[in-house]
Amino acid sequence: MIKRKQSKPELIASYSLQAVLIATFLIALWKQEWLWVIGCFVAVFIGFIPSLIHKNINILLPWQIELLIATVATLNMVGVLLNAYYIIPGFGEITQFFTSVLVAFLAFAVIYILHVCWDGLSMDKYAMAFVVVIGTMAGGVILEFVKLNYSAPHKPLWKGALVFLFQL
Repeated sequence: MIKRKQSKPELIASYSLQAVLIATFLIALWKQEWLWVIGCFVAVFIGFIPSLIHKNINILLPWQIELLIATVATLNMVGVLLNAYYIIPGFGEITQFFTSVLVAFLAFAVIYILHVCWDGLSMDKYAMAFVVVIGTMAGGVILEFVKLNYSAPHKPLWKGALVFLFQL
């Protein structure tokens, strides 16, 4: 098997994602946010699985998607762990924008892979766009439910979903 040499943007994106996860882990330990500690530990462990089993799994994300994942993780880390949601005006909207872009990319990737690889599904470009928009909205609502329930369990859940939908 021939190994392909990674380009500089791919290496930067890959290392930035790992650096964000390690920084999040350390800050979460310092602030005693145990849910973040567990999430970071699981993410770092998943990243090291190919090294642990001594297999080279040739699944590579495009470096742009890795960089977008690192950006979303960084924004959420800074927002929650360093209280940027309360300190910087508009920080929550910026974070929601990048999160929804990431969810839209992932929804499009899933729909496109199903369209190409599965004969039981044939969609035109308008149907794909509709499914991506609906999937992004549904993913955003689920993320808002999780964030609102974690940060303020005493508040009603439907308010966070309505806030997200009206910000789209």
